Amino acid sequence: MRTLSHLTQNEKLVRFFFLVGGELTSAQARSRYGIMNLRARINELRDAGINISTDMRWNKDQKQTVAYYSLPAV
Repeated sequence: MRTLSHLTQNEKLVRFFFLVGGELTSAQARSRYGIMNLRARINELRDAGINISTDMRWNKDQKQTVAYYSLPAV
């Protein structure tokens, strides 16, 4: 088994969504996994057949809309 530092960015995301669970934002992906373009990685996972939901929310502190990615509830 490879260590987390040797996983690809997409492998890190798959592990997060299926093992950790919850939601992930671009800022969290950047700080936790060094992923600079989360939207592109999410699109690659969707192209691979993984159903990932996007929830757009207004962040009043940052005064912008933030995308929260997660697996849909079953």
